[in-house]
Amino acid sequence: MKPGGYPLRFAALILSAALGACQPAFINGVPNENSPYFEVPVDSRLVLRDALEVPAREDSAYFQRGRTVRWYDVNIYGTWCVLKLAAKRDAPQTIQADEFVVGKVWSERRYYLGAAPGVRLAAMSFDRDDGETYEVMATVMRLHSPRQPEVVQLVCADWGLPQGGTYLTVHKIRRTLGDYLRLELASR
Repeated sequence: MKPGGYPLRFAALILSAALGACQPAFINGVPNENSPYFEVPVDSRLVLRDALEVPAREDSAYFQRGRTVRWYDVNIYGTWCVLKLAAKRDAPQTIQADEFVVGKVWSERRYYLGAAPGVRLAAMSFDRDDGETYEVMATVMRLHSPRQPEVVQLVCADWGLPQGGTYLTVHKIRRTLGDYLRLELASR
């Protein structure tokens, strides 16, 4: 390992979590898209610019750093999003350009990762006290379009420290989706 590699990355994660906690959800009544406390409002719109093809025997289209990627190319340590279909099919599925209405939004902890080599990579239990862990926070948006009822969810996830609370921001989600999907926030 390079000198200062792990401790420096760990310090950067703690600093980013602490700074994120200082961001209010609204500034002068205007939504703060850089705040982890500002949630995507119900009735927001997710606009798919161009058609996307989901390969046979899959039910998801993945996005990272503003482009589409296959699951095996997703860097799990960065922010990523997945547009989910209701079911897998034996043939490829096309998601047409469309506007999807956000019907419900919630956050959840997906799993945690052990920091030390040889530790289990993923688990669903949160009662660990055997050292440092990292967790994946997800923002889940239930979607609806009368033209494409098979498109059901957008899930965006981010890797971080459990002590930092919520990690995802609207700004991060938009940056992750790039030009493929435009998130238009509903007024509150």
